[in-house]
Amino acid sequence: MLKPGGTFIVTTPFLIRLHDSPIDCSRWTETGMSYLLQECGFEAQNIKTASWGNRACVRANFRRWPRFGWYKPLHNERDFPVTVWAFARR
Repeated sequence: MLKPGGTFIVTTPFLIRLHDSPIDCSRWTETGMSYLLQECGFEAQNIKTASWGNRACVRANFRRWPRFGWYKPLHNERDFPVTVWAFARR
């Protein structure tokens, strides 16, 4: 359904610590998303995956934000993704 030269964009929630031991590709990790898209016919060099996560942000969402503070830095913690996304070009 994607025309040649088209870009497929997908994003998925993720809320479990990564455990790449030796590899974690059966969940929607960056690696898993890439493998899934390759199985769907996209070439590896045409797939770009990324993720973002921050433990403090997740904890603040389960509590009240004012207790956490509104303007604290939310740096990316690669081992604790909250979302994973991919761009794949046909």
